[in-house]
Amino acid sequence: ERIGLCQEDLCGPEIAASTISDIENGKHLPQLSVIKQVFERMNMKVPMNLISVTDEQFELYILQMQIEEKIGRNIFSFEDELQEFEKKNIEKDIFDKQFILMCKGILAKERNTKESIFEGKIFFIEALQNTIPEFNGKRNFPQKRFLTSKEIKCLYEFALAERKLEHYENSKFYVENLFNYFNKEIVDENEKIKYKAQLLLEKIELEKRDNNYLEILENANDGIEHSLKYCSEYFLFFLFEKANALEHLGRRDEAIVLFMLHEDILREKKS
Repeated sequence: ERIGLCQEDLCGPEIAASTISDIENGKHLPQLSVIKQVFERMNMKVPMNLISVTDEQFELYILQMQIEEKIGRNIFSFEDELQEFEKKNIEKDIFDKQFILMCKGILAKERNTKESIFEGKIFFIEALQNTIPEFNGKRNFPQKRFLTSKEIKCLYEFALAERKLEHYENSKFYVENLFNYFNKEIVDENEKIKYKAQLLLEKIELEKRDNNYLEILENANDGIEHSLKYCSEYFLFFLFEKANALEHLGRRDEAIVLFMLHEDILREKKS
């Protein structure tokens, strides 16, 4: 509408108007050929990264995006999408083995039994070995200057699996090294924001084992500062952990104030 075109103008003889409507409303995933035709009718250049992509490759890309979107929202019901993705990878001889192994690891870990968490851990190791052959999960953090998004996700999930398996020192090693990695300037800013918050929460969980409440307090303070600046969705988690640490350190008056603030914010969010 902003450029003076209606659905019929975009459709032409090859595309049904209902198809455009379904795409706009998220009810239909477009084929690459449809996207290219729409760009042409809008007198816009097709993005360079789509010019040489086939419909089959684009279909795999959309499937991968669907799975990644569910993982990002902590929705672990993507078995069907993963099976289809793996099947199509094999059929088209593309086969993103690292992504498939990582997803299998996440699904296994989230079943949350000791056996399934261990199975997930093995998937993460195999996924990392796909691009970092020397990785064995025994305190050998990758020495690469730059880690891919999939490698970071595998390392993070591996550290979580180790904590759940009560391999605390190994988990701590990878959490600390990942945290230090995200202090580098070369790291993507969006990934840095997300993972630093998650890693600070993980550091807190690991310190609870040793009742190290001074360290927990320090991490909670860092987390509050980080979440207020970048990612407010984590703020309440860090606020609660700070209040809990203060209570264990005998600073009850300060803790009560923060617990009350935590409850007030929760009440406001629900109303």
